[in-house]
Amino acid sequence: MKSYRRSLMLSRFSCFVFLGIFKVAFAQECLVSIPSDIEFKGTLSPSTSHGWYGDEHLAALIPTNGKWVGMGESRNFFDKFWWWQKGFSARTRLDSEFKIHATKLDGSGIEFEVHDTTSGYGPGWDALLAGIEFPSPGCWEVTGHYNGSSLVLILEVGSGLDA
Repeated sequence: MKSYRRSLMLSRFSCFVFLGIFKVAFAQECLVSIPSDIEFKGTLSPSTSHGWYGDEHLAALIPTNGKWVGMGESRNFFDKFWWWQKGFSARTRLDSEFKIHATKLDGSGIEFEVHDTTSGYGPGWDALLAGIEFPSPGCWEVTGHYNGSSLVLILEVGSGLDA
C-alpha cells in the first residue's frame, strides 16, 4: 500500500513538473491575430502593413503580422488604433461608448482600459479611433467594445519585432 501511495505521489509530481514546463514554453509563444484580406466598404482601405481583423459587427485595423511596434518603447508603443462597425458615421454619431480593454497574457495581471476615444472620417470612409499605449512589451489580448458588439484580438507588442 505504501509503494502505491509513493508511486501515485511521484506520478502527480511528475505531472505537475511536466505541466509547469509546458506552461513556460507555451507562455513564450504569442499566437497573434492575423487580419484577413477583407476590405470593408465605407472605411479605410487595408495596406501592405495593416489589414482588417473582425467582421461588420466590429473590426480593427491591425498589423498584417500581428506585431505592434507603434512609436517604440520610449513612447510606450503608442499609436493610433482604428476600429470600424458597419453603419458607423463619424459625422452623426458620438462614439463615447467605444471602449478598449487590454490584458497582458504573461500572468502578471497588467491591464488597462482606453475610454478617451474619438473618430475620423474622410471622402468615403468613417472609423472609430483611439490612441493606445502599451505599458510594456509582450503578448496582449485587446478587446474592443462598441454599440453592443465586442471583438477580441491578440497582439505581440515590442521593439525590434519584424514589422
